[in-house]
Amino acid sequence: MSVRTTARLSGSKLKPCIAAERPRAEPLKPCVTAAGELPWERCGTAGRIDQVKLRWLQGRIELGLGNLAIAEEALREAHQGLEKEELGYHAALSSLDLAGILLRRGCEEEARTVVLQATEVFLSLDIEVEAIRAVLVLQRVFESGVQGWSLLDDATRFLRRIEYDPSLTFSAWFL
Repeated sequence: MSVRTTARLSGSKLKPCIAAERPRAEPLKPCVTAAGELPWERCGTAGRIDQVKLRWLQGRIELGLGNLAIAEEALREAHQGLEKEELGYHAALSSLDLAGILLRRGCEEEARTVVLQATEVFLSLDIEVEAIRAVLVLQRVFESGVQGWSLLDDATRFLRRIEYDPSLTFSAWFL
C-alpha cells in the first residue's frame, strides 16, 4: 500500500468508522498497520505528530473491535505523545476516549479522574462557547459521581465534531 493510498483511506474512510462496532472497524486495521510501517523518522516534527495521532487512531479502532486492553494501551501512549507535542485539545480528547474504555472495564474512579482532568484542560483552552457548555455539563456530571457512558460518548463525539464545524450548537446536539 502506498503512502498516498494510506492517506486517502485515513481521510475518507477512517474518521466515520472510528467508534464503529466490530464489522465496520475490522477492515481498517490493515490500513493503520501499513501506515505504522511508514518511515516516520524522516518526517521530523510533523512525522512525530502524525505517528502519535496514528497511535490514537489505532486505539480507537481496537476499541471498535472490542480489544479493550490493546485500545487502552494505545490511547495511553497517544495521550502521552499528544501532551509531549503540546497538543492540549487533542490530548484532552484522547483522555475522553481513554475514560470510555476505563468505564467499560469497570474502572469508574479512574475514569472519573481522567474525565475531570480532561475537562480542566479543555476549560484552560480558547475553545468555542458551545464546546465549553458540553465540557461543563460533562464536568458537573462526573463531579457528582455519576459515570455516564452515553454522555461521555456524546460529549466526545461533539467535541471532535465542533473542532471542524464551529456552527454546531450544544442544545441541538444534546437536547
